[in-house]
Amino acid sequence: MAQTESLVDQGVDRVQDALKSADKEFQRIQRRVKTQRRTLERRIETQRKSFEKQARSFEKQAQKQIKEIRKNGLVRRVETLGKDVQSQIESGVESFLSVLQIASKSDLERVDRKLNRISRKLKDLDASPRA
Repeated sequence: MAQTESLVDQGVDRVQDALKSADKEFQRIQRRVKTQRRTLERRIETQRKSFEKQARSFEKQAQKQIKEIRKNGLVRRVETLGKDVQSQIESGVESFLSVLQIASKSDLERVDRKLNRISRKLKDLDASPRA
């Protein structure tokens, strides 16, 4: 009987030792995972900050280049030439339409304004009491 109790005690001792060993191993793994998580978080944060810094730098460079382009006399000259070409085309179209005796858009707008004035005057005359 004493031998059986001794075997049971040895078994219990082994199980307790195994649990202690497993607990120590689990705590070691937890510390390792915690350390790796912190390291990964720091690395991610560093990369995020670096990315944001690069993005700000690119944005500044783009803004600077936009300003340079706008300052450039060539761009202004192209815009001026574009406006000149547009006005020349409009005058050419008006000349062409006048040769064909077709009213241009500006002619139609002018006639429309005159008709609106005449229409208002007629309404005023109709609205006034007749003597």
